[in-house]
Amino acid sequence: MHHPSRIHLLFMAAGMVCTLAARAAVPAGTQLPLKALDREYFKIGESKKVKFLVAAPDDPNDTSVVAKLAGCTVEGDAAYNPKTARLYLKHPTLNCPSDAAAGSSLPPETDLTGQLSDSGVDGIRLDCGQDKECTVGHLKKDADAAFTLTDGFGGAD
Repeated sequence: MHHPSRIHLLFMAAGMVCTLAARAAVPAGTQLPLKALDREYFKIGESKKVKFLVAAPDDPNDTSVVAKLAGCTVEGDAAYNPKTARLYLKHPTLNCPSDAAAGSSLPPETDLTGQLSDSGVDGIRLDCGQDKECTVGHLKKDADAAFTLTDGFGGAD
């Protein structure tokens, strides 16, 4: 009669581990609200590192996974498409300060798969002034953006 109880305990322990891991996971479809940290100018064919801060939610009592990621940064190589005047992010990573709530359960640097956007459109629209060809665009500091995950991360190896 010892076998059933041992197996039952194993399932309970495994269930607890899954619950703890799932809490740290960020599911696909999650949208991280972002703010541009720097003002940057982009020319055709130019690629440079950009960094966005994950914005804190308006509700101070928000305990969602997105709220836990507030203060982390999303950074990567930005590529500018002059035809659309939009900026895209290649090889994005999420970097969290070690004292962030998410930092304790997620690796300090997590590769992200997803889409940088504003208002649901691919890429972020840049200001390009009067230039008809839009060969140069600029990203304003504190510009709003979002990163929508196509793959979840964390909580599973």
